[in-house]
Amino acid sequence: MRRAVFALAFAAAALPAAVAQAAAAGWRPDPAASSLSFEARQGTSRLTGGFERFEASIEFDPARPEAAAIEVTVDVTSLRLGDPSRRGEVLSQAGLDAGAFARATYETVSVTPLGDDRYAIEARLTLRGVTQPVSHDAVIRVSGDEARAEGLVPVDRNAFGVGQGPFASEEVMAAEVLVRFAIAARRAGE
Repeated sequence: MRRAVFALAFAAAALPAAVAQAAAAGWRPDPAASSLSFEARQGTSRLTGGFERFEASIEFDPARPEAAAIEVTVDVTSLRLGDPSRRGEVLSQAGLDAGAFARATYETVSVTPLGDDRYAIEARLTLRGVTQPVSHDAVIRVSGDEARAEGLVPVDRNAFGVGQGPFASEEVMAAEVLVRFAIAARRAGE
C-alpha cells in the first residue's frame, strides 16, 4: 500500500524540528528548514503550537506521483505552544494523552497531481491510537536536488478523542484543528 506524508498533524496534530533521514531511494528532510505547526480556536482566542521532533520518510518523483511514499512520525511530547503554561493541559489524558500515545503518524495513501505543483493527497492519520482518513492539498516543488512541500491539513479533533471531559465541548475548543506543514528536503545521497 502506498504511503506518503506531509502533514501530520495535530497531533494533530497537524503535523514538522528534528527530522530523521529519509529512505535511501528518496529524500532527506532538512530539520532546520522544516516545520509542523497547528492552530485551533479555543473560546475567543487562538491556540497555536507545533512539534519540535518528527521523522519523515519521503519517496517522491513528480513524474510518478502515484508511486509516492511519504510517512511522518511525530513525537507528541515535543509539543511547543504559543502559551507554554498550557502545555501540560494539552499533553494530559484529556488532551493528546502523550503518556499513553507519545507518537502520532501520518501516511499518504494516494497523491494525485492537480497541476502547477499542486497535489491532492489522501492519507491516514493515527493520533491517540485512533486511525482516520484525512484529505488535503499540498504544493510540492522539486528543483534539482532540492524539494519543498507545504500544505494545510484540517483535522477533526473529535474523531481522535482529543479533548475529553471539560475540553470536549466545542464551545471550549473548536472541533477543527488546522495543521500546517513545510518540509524542505534534499535528495538522499546528496
